[in-house]
Amino acid sequence: MQPRHLRSIAQLVFVLSVAAILAGLFRSTPPQELFPHSDKVGHVAGFLLVALSGYYALPANLTKAFTAVLILLAIGSEYAQASFLPARYFSLQDMFANLSGILIAGIIIRMHNSSNAKKHQ
Repeated sequence: MQPRHLRSIAQLVFVLSVAAILAGLFRSTPPQELFPHSDKVGHVAGFLLVALSGYYALPANLTKAFTAVLILLAIGSEYAQASFLPARYFSLQDMFANLSGILIAGIIIRMHNSSNAKKHQ
């Protein structure tokens, strides 16, 4: 179990990162590229941050449901942009970047949990 203040920080990061992803999703135009493929970096980082902070912010019994919803959001957000925002389009690369962020978060979480389990043996 985590100390209460760390869970509160995770909850704040989770709310802010979800807000950032939703703001990016509902922008009428794509953000300007700061460097080549900066949008892909943003997709990976955004979903990585939401996945990590959500894992530590939410109760353990919601982990599987949260992961499923996040994967659906990672895929569905690209379809939603293409359907509802005329200047936006579906991007398979963006969808894979979203899913990559979730995958990287899962790897980090597994490594962290494995490391903690070894410490407690």
